[in-house]
Amino acid sequence: MTPEDQEETQPLLRPPGGSAPRSRRVFLAAFAAALGPLSFGFALGYSSPAIPSLRRAAPPAPRLDAAAASWFGAIVTLGAAAGGVLGGWLVDLAGRKLSLLLCTVPFVTGFAVITAAQNVWMLLGGRLLTGLACGIASLVAPVYISEIAYPEVRGLLGSCVQLMVVIGILLAYLAGIVSMLPLLMPGNGCVAVLQI
Repeated sequence: MTPEDQEETQPLLRPPGGSAPRSRRVFLAAFAAALGPLSFGFALGYSSPAIPSLRRAAPPAPRLDAAAASWFGAIVTLGAAAGGVLGGWLVDLAGRKLSLLLCTVPFVTGFAVITAAQNVWMLLGGRLLTGLACGIASLVAPVYISEIAYPEVRGLLGSCVQLMVVIGILLAYLAGIVSMLPLLMPGNGCVAVLQI
């Protein structure tokens, strides 16, 4: 058995010459950092189930016309473009970990504004804020994860960023399906079953 063969038989998820607790901390930190991309994916996928219900909303809820619905879906990308630039500056100024923590502020604020929206401008402002956070998270999370991961798992943990974006989009679509279930099921008895 050559030294290269011995290296290939090492467990993939154990740090070389390190301890398992260090490995767990790296995976936990990477998972925590990947929650930003999860929120990013949810923000991207959110407009798909939200626009149909916002187009038929009854007052006092804000109602989107065709132009406002287009802006509602697209403005998150404008915020993400600004967030990418802001994220680069923020990483240099505050560091990777603090930048990830700070990007939760526009995420939470944006979704709170969308939830409490009284008019279309509040909806668009909330989407812009979530887009800003998306841009920051999409820049900072991969950098942070690649810096904390040891070389043997850097690729594995780095791929979690994109995986979490896709899972976030899927969760937004599933939330849309669940919110539509009472409309799709015949009879009021089905609504009671969903509430249990």
